[in-house]
Amino acid sequence: MTGAVIFRLMNFSILAYALLKIMGKAMRQFFFARRMRIRKQMVESIMALQVARTKEAKSRRDYEGLPEDISARRSAITKRTEKECTDIEDGARSKAAHIVDEAVRFAAEERARAAHDVKRGILDEAFALAEKDIVKRAGAKVLSAYAERGLHELKGECRRI
Repeated sequence: MTGAVIFRLMNFSILAYALLKIMGKAMRQFFFARRMRIRKQMVESIMALQVARTKEAKSRRDYEGLPEDISARRSAITKRTEKECTDIEDGARSKAAHIVDEAVRFAAEERARAAHDVKRGILDEAFALAEKDIVKRAGAKVLSAYAERGLHELKGECRRI
């Protein structure tokens, strides 16, 4: 080695020693803090990895049970839907029975009303014919008056029916 190289190495050694003496404490603190920061980040990373693995395992368990869950939900929905359909059908049958009962009752009332109207019409027509017949046959005014009075009384009775 030549003298220039040795001289350069000595200058570098002196400079490095001086820097270490002056900055040694600050450098130690810097590297110590850096090491602690790196360790803290490693611990946080390990904890985050464990949390992620736990979530992954839970997700896998949930995913593995998914077909059974879907099947159970589908079955519950089917049962609920069938019950709702049965309830709707029962309600419709009940309403239909009520409508039929009302129609039967209305028809019976209309039949009775029509029968009453027909009877009344027949009686009115019969009394009118009887009145005409009595008036034709009666020779005397007295007989006619009695017959008329009797017919009017019968008419009144029939109208009350």
